[in-house]
Order: sequence, then C-alpha cells, then structure tokens
Amino acid sequence: MIGESSGSILFSFLDNKIKFKQGRLKIIISLYGLGVGLVLLPVLGEIMPLNLAWSIYLPFILVGGFLALFNISFYTYIQYICDNKYLGRVFSVIFTVAILFMPLGSFIFGQVMSINNLSCFVVAGVGIFILNTGYAWLHK
Repeated sequence: MIGESSGSILFSFLDNKIKFKQGRLKIIISLYGLGVGLVLLPVLGEIMPLNLAWSIYLPFILVGGFLALFNISFYTYIQYICDNKYLGRVFSVIFTVAILFMPLGSFIFGQVMSINNLSCFVVAGVGIFILNTGYAWLHK
C-alpha cells in the first residue's frame, strides 16, 4: 500500500514534466511500465537477498505510478478528443463498462489463477505488454 501510494503521488507530480505531442504515446508508455512493474514483483521477490529487502517496494512503486500516469493520460486524452457536450455521457459509458466487466474478470481470473502463486503477476504483466504492443503496432 505504501509503495503503490507513493508511486502514484510521485508519478502524478512527474506527469506535468512529461510532454509528448501525442497523448496516446504517454498512454502506451504507461501501460508498458505497468506491465514491467507487474513482471518485476515475483522476480525481485525471488532474487533479492535479505539485505536488499527494501527493494521489493520498487515494483509496487512502478505499478502505482504507471497506473496513475495511465489514468491521468487516458482521461486527459478523452477530454481532448471528445466534444464538451458529450463528455458526461462518454465518462458514464466508460465507468459503466468497467464496472460491468470487473466481476466477470474477477471470476475468470479467480478460476484460472491461484492467489498463492506469484506467477500470476508475470502472466498479467506479459499480457498487458503483448496487448499494448499489438495496439501500438496496429495504430502506427
């Protein structure tokens, strides 16, 4: 919790410093970073010696930070491309779809993956990485 929260705060401050001409590029980079953070969680847990145990916070900082960066970039991009009179409806549809699919995703991944196995973070991180690469490749 502490690592993820501090990563969110840190990356939110850094968001103003990162300037891209295309809003989609920041979204793509934040998703890659999110995938890397998820993959690093079990990897660092296995290879870190006990005297460097504090470094296990790094993946949590990265996940929280890149998730905050994604949310800021995504909603800014939506506000930029959408007409002002439709913004409320667009955000309502986004939140409704997200809330509708959360139980389905929880059920499917609860059946497929074990909560005691940290390799599920690697699967999720690699999945985000692959889907993001496919999106970036299709929308050059």
